[in-house]
Amino acid sequence: MAAIEDAPAWAVVGAAAVAAVLTLFGGKMGERWLDLVLARWDQQEAEAEEFRRREAEAKTQETWVPQSRAALLSPLRRTVRLMGRDEDLAQLLQWCETRDDRHPGDVRFRLITGPGGVGKSRLAEELKHALDALPTEDGEGWASTTVFHGEGQARHRVTQQRELYPERPLLFVVDYAEARPGLKELIEDAYRATGTVRVLLLARTAGRWWQELESLSGDIGYLLRTGYTNTDLTDPAVAPQELFNAAVEDFARALDIPAPAACVQADDLGGGVRALDVTARALVTVLRPEQPGAEQRDAGQLSLGEVFDELLRHEDTYWAEKARQADLIKELAPQMRKMLVAAAALLGTDDKDQALMVAGRAGKALVDQAEIVLPQEEAAVGWLRAVYPPQPGEGTWAVALQPDRLAEHLIVSILAQPETAYAEQAQAALLDGLTAPAAPHAVTMLVRAATDPAHPARVPSVQELVNRLIQGLPDDWNLMGSLHEALPTSDLRLAPAGLLLTQRRLAHAHSHHLSPADTATAHTQHADFLLWDTLRADDALSHTRRAVALWEELYRQDPDRYGHRYATTLTRTLGTTLATLGRHSEALSPTRRGMELHRDLYRSDPDRYRPAYADALLNLGSCLSALGRYDEALRHERRAVDLREQLYRQDPDRYASDYADALLNLGTSLVRLERPARMQEAPAHIQRGVELYEDLYRQDPVRWGVDYAHALNSLGAALSEQGRAEDALEHERHAAELWKRLHARQPVRYGREYVVALTNLGTSLLRLRRAEEAIVQLQHAVDLYQEIGSDRHQDVYAAALTNLRAGLVMAGRRDTARRVE
Repeated sequence: MAAIEDAPAWAVVGAAAVAAVLTLFGGKMGERWLDLVLARWDQQEAEAEEFRRREAEAKTQETWVPQSRAALLSPLRRTVRLMGRDEDLAQLLQWCETRDDRHPGDVRFRLITGPGGVGKSRLAEELKHALDALPTEDGEGWASTTVFHGEGQARHRVTQQRELYPERPLLFVVDYAEARPGLKELIEDAYRATGTVRVLLLARTAGRWWQELESLSGDIGYLLRTGYTNTDLTDPAVAPQELFNAAVEDFARALDIPAPAACVQADDLGGGVRALDVTARALVTVLRPEQPGAEQRDAGQLSLGEVFDELLRHEDTYWAEKARQADLIKELAPQMRKMLVAAAALLGTDDKDQALMVAGRAGKALVDQAEIVLPQEEAAVGWLRAVYPPQPGEGTWAVALQPDRLAEHLIVSILAQPETAYAEQAQAALLDGLTAPAAPHAVTMLVRAATDPAHPARVPSVQELVNRLIQGLPDDWNLMGSLHEALPTSDLRLAPAGLLLTQRRLAHAHSHHLSPADTATAHTQHADFLLWDTLRADDALSHTRRAVALWEELYRQDPDRYGHRYATTLTRTLGTTLATLGRHSEALSPTRRGMELHRDLYRSDPDRYRPAYADALLNLGSCLSALGRYDEALRHERRAVDLREQLYRQDPDRYASDYADALLNLGTSLVRLERPARMQEAPAHIQRGVELYEDLYRQDPVRWGVDYAHALNSLGAALSEQGRAEDALEHERHAAELWKRLHARQPVRYGREYVVALTNLGTSLLRLRRAEEAIVQLQHAVDLYQEIGSDRHQDVYAAALTNLRAGLVMAGRRDTARRVE
């Protein structure tokens, strides 16, 4: 629970102050000064005690949580018992109670990511309450606090909490970390704090904002890197029906109404089994008697959108009651209430000025509707504060509609409706010409809406909203940079927005003659988004070369400052781009140079640069392997495996995928070497890599599906080359099925990989003399490649054609084989 108000800076007076007074002033003057100091001390102690008493009372009652129906879903209410999280909670408790012996202080950081509704905030609240019950040496237990929205409380709050509770260990939870201004300052403040401090960050994804934090120098970067496992929080280990039934009971008890008598089935939830998906349906089931004509038995089968629509109808009843209490029911008609709440959730209400801006834009969104009587902005923001009051002690004006996915649903329903004059008016009012902090807040909300796996159909419309917002931004370098950090690192759904944003940023860098470092950064960022679209790799290359030239010049001027950036641009950006284009000979020189620079950095600071050096070795090995220089490739890849194994043993969760990649690359080079002894060694390395990716895939199929499919391809090819076609077949069938699903979702991106998988499967079937089965797979590969219509990767197409002809001949269909082209 956050503090009710900031403690005064002079709240703690030590014995040293008394000694100082007696030293400076002797005799009666000293006594008078001492009386004044002691009186002030007593007054401050009384104020501090009252401060702690009110904080404890607020922590117990939590009366500030909005009393609407949807607020029952708030994790702060803890209305529904926590289920299926015993292991997650135990791990977090262990993290809190142990320290990192490699760091002299006792501060640790942890990041938990996962899609909206999976239960991150609820888990954090349970951790706070579990810590509160743990005994400590002084008997007072842990102090804990959560910060939510707004910049004010994001700065210097950790050290303030330490001043309040100097002897108690502190848990500091930062929700919505990816959208928090001043997060770097908060992290640095926590690092400087004394005593036991744990900072728990919660976010949807670990995007560029996290990469920037991890790159901080010294111990802070190390502590952050060790605090993220590179995997999302999984769904709770509980059957949906069991969670649904428990939630129905808990909501009924909280509302003091009878639980529904009818048995509601909720096993088939369609949109997923995330905790919020289940509990929201349970709440609607309990509230069904309040909806005329609604039947309880069908609530468990509603789509998630229908569930949220029904919750919003309940919420509007609450909004209307607050409007009546404020004598604003005429001005706050249903359309105005909905628009105000949506605008507040989209743009944020960190302070009153921002809330007034929100009210003004909401009014503009509806100004042309004749039946709407617009409220005064002062009255509107007062109503917002009454509807969703801030937490005691928070510097914000009002909080947003919760849960956040309900707010996203409301925003999209208003802004992404079918094209009408009113829709255009709403988009113009809420999206055009945004500045900080509203613009980064809005992009974050829209990105969350676009990447919610429960709503794939709304992605195109939300993409257009993000693009419009970016097009309407003022020409502000820092503002556009904050939006860039909010975009996911590797999600094709936001690639068009990333291209648009980085193009604007690059144009700004050139037109305003920014520093070489800023200009190089703009080129690199734009190249990254271009490279996502493999058809635009040539365009990416020109920007990459420009970035390399700028970083090289900076490196010559200041090697210590720019060595890492220059090396990374050479290895990852230029080398990867050339490799994507199949130009491995050109990629070799910059990739080797980048590796040498990373090696020097590693020798100067092994702990900090071990991951980057391993990456550079692996990239060089891949490049050499593609050029057929397998002996050289093996030397670098073995070293990369050693380094990544060290990292994996230190932190298995974080480095499992990196270690798996190194093993797979090494195994593939061993196969290509075509020496019997080496080929016998290869499957063991690849099998281990497959096992690591299989574990990750089971935890999160969406995140790790591509990597797991690649790993299966590699294992199948290795076994097949050894003459173990029967063993290879099982893995190749699995890989082909995975690529089929990935190709169905993103045909352009995964077409080549699907062709490769089908060709590998057909080849193994040929080796087993199963010609007819092989022909089916190989014909599909040929047809698919022709459908893609790309001139690239002719080697893949040639292999599919050759093997198809061989299969037709084996099946006795020589005439057909001759016609294959």
